[in-house]
Amino acid sequence: MTQWCDEFNKVALTDEAQARRVCAEICARNPDLPRLKTIAVVGAYELDVGGKGVDSDRLTRIMEYLLCSGFMIDPDFELDRINFRDGRDFLAEDKQADMVFVAFIPARHMYRMTTTYSPQLHERAEGAENFHQFFGPALSPHHSYEGWQDRLKQAGTKLVVTYGGAGEIGTDNLVVANDVSGLRVVLPTPSHNVGDYVGPPIRDDITYDIETKPDLRYQYNDAANDLPLKWLGFAADPEYLRTMRDHLSPHSDLARNVRKLAL
Repeated sequence: MTQWCDEFNKVALTDEAQARRVCAEICARNPDLPRLKTIAVVGAYELDVGGKGVDSDRLTRIMEYLLCSGFMIDPDFELDRINFRDGRDFLAEDKQADMVFVAFIPARHMYRMTTTYSPQLHERAEGAENFHQFFGPALSPHHSYEGWQDRLKQAGTKLVVTYGGAGEIGTDNLVVANDVSGLRVVLPTPSHNVGDYVGPPIRDDITYDIETKPDLRYQYNDAANDLPLKWLGFAADPEYLRTMRDHLSPHSDLARNVRKLAL
């Protein structure tokens, strides 16, 4: 059984070297638990643990939250940045990934987008001040619920984290109904989008952080008030959750939700 004390609930990752030391210390106390080693981040453009960029900051906060919740991240973790600018399409690859972070990928059915990735995007984006406007709305030719679900299963994914509201790929899009062996939603993607904002964007040190109704409690049924970022969703392999369940922190809302699942 994992031994919980204050320092376990105050993980702060400052850079990659320090993050590996923290992960090594926590894993050493729990040598028999499964670890998340290969981490694919789909739609990210920079990945520096402790970095100030938007993608880096989101990944860092998620890693901190997972460690605080009792999930094991291997000290030899591998961060795999996957984006169209680098000529990579996650849905067309076959690499394995213990954890997949879907970093704000539009859902075509919500935005009614027909744009797909093509080599011409690189030509259009060359010299542009904001390459996000070219690559951000682009969707893989393999983009579909089935495409995502099949790819995650093929990758052997233990844990999926999504970022975004109703207009982005979320946990509910990645789960196959009535498939007891497939991914299970642990915390759902928020179901409300722009129309439910109650105030203007508030600028923080990283990016625009949207304040919504109090703590998004109405979104998560009071189940996720300690999330490090708004708009996070979590889904996981049920066998992985069964193995981890009794070792997770009693102080984490994510962990408490795992215990509520009928696995």
